[in-house]
Amino acid sequence: MPSTRSSRRIGRKFQTPSIYENLSVISESRSLVPRGRGVFGALFFHCSDEVKNRVQAVAEEIGLAGQLDIEAGLLSHGQKQWLEIGML
Repeated sequence: MPSTRSSRRIGRKFQTPSIYENLSVISESRSLVPRGRGVFGALFFHCSDEVKNRVQAVAEEIGLAGQLDIEAGLLSHGQKQWLEIGML
């Protein structure tokens, strides 16, 4: 069940990356921080040092630490796949 997977923090990723091509990699990655999700979380989101550190750690883990400031649309297909995995 989806709720069971969600409570276990299991995500799904499909073959075609579903990212916002015109946002920077760092902007895309901020969605991985739980406080940034949902309507109110997005409206009142503040990029704290904790958020920046978490984004940096995930970017290093997925091999995109050097591409945080470029548009996601400029990444190769494989890099877009890793970006989406990192967002999960």
